[in-house]
Amino acid sequence: MTMQAKEIIEYRGENYTMSNLPLNQFIETNKLKFEAHTTAHWRGYQGYWKLSDDKLYIIDIETSNQNYFEVFNTNEPVFANWFSGIIQIGLGKAIYNDFSSYHENYLWLNFENGHVIEKRISCFINSEEKIKFGKYKDKSIIEVLKGQINSTFNRDYLLKE
Repeated sequence: MTMQAKEIIEYRGENYTMSNLPLNQFIETNKLKFEAHTTAHWRGYQGYWKLSDDKLYIIDIETSNQNYFEVFNTNEPVFANWFSGIIQIGLGKAIYNDFSSYHENYLWLNFENGHVIEKRISCFINSEEKIKFGKYKDKSIIEVLKGQINSTFNRDYLLKE
């Protein structure tokens, strides 16, 4: 299986990859059909995006059977007012395995009708990584998250810890 090409987004003058597919809502509404043109493009397209003034724009699309103008009836950037949901942008060093990739950090953007309504930064954590301090020192993060340490803990106490 080939790793699928990710969408590209320009943010603060730099290009990044994103895991989400904000064009899917537009494709469904407009009943568009794209043909797979490589094994890395089973969905039939790769979108190129830009975030400007907390608004999401599509600026280009790569397909085998239609060009940008045919899809959007313009060559100008199109405001993605159809998109509501979360976009995850990979920041920092990329970590690759056979079929996917991860980044050191992520920028999470929550959109409503193409407008950013919330931003968060998160760090990728390997679930096998051991905690190096506190009550759960030397336990894996996955053990703690799945409650294998103690399933009857006091949540308020844990948050204070």
